[in-house]
Amino acid sequence: MKHALISRTICGVIEPAVRTVADRIFVLTGGRQGSRKFKPTIASFYETGLVVAIYEFLLMSPALAHLEIRHEMPYTATTRPAQVDLWIRPPSGGYTHLIEAGDFAPAKVKKDAAKMRRLNRRGYNWFLAFFRNAPDSRDPW
Repeated sequence: MKHALISRTICGVIEPAVRTVADRIFVLTGGRQGSRKFKPTIASFYETGLVVAIYEFLLMSPALAHLEIRHEMPYTATTRPAQVDLWIRPPSGGYTHLIEAGDFAPAKVKKDAAKMRRLNRRGYNWFLAFFRNAPDSRDPW
């Protein structure tokens, strides 16, 4: 039950969070000529901005008010701390949910999945993939 609540909430906040970022970009760039080379859009916005928006929506969710939710949670390592984009856990302990986000590229997914398995062996791991371009039916990967 608890795991379904977290997964439903994660899926429910993604679209409003991305729409919020898109609205901010529209307001900030509307009526500005800018450079010909770079026009900020939701497709060119950085992963961190999208993750922060999702984090804000998770924090505001009444369904998850009883959980600890952190952004860029550091885990100690031998050289420097490894970090995960989002971290959710009951305050009294229990299974942790790690969430990594990024562009849907096989190398990125494999790297983040390996990191999450290493850091969170007993918990639940999620990867939120951002598709920057419309899918091409000729090239599914």
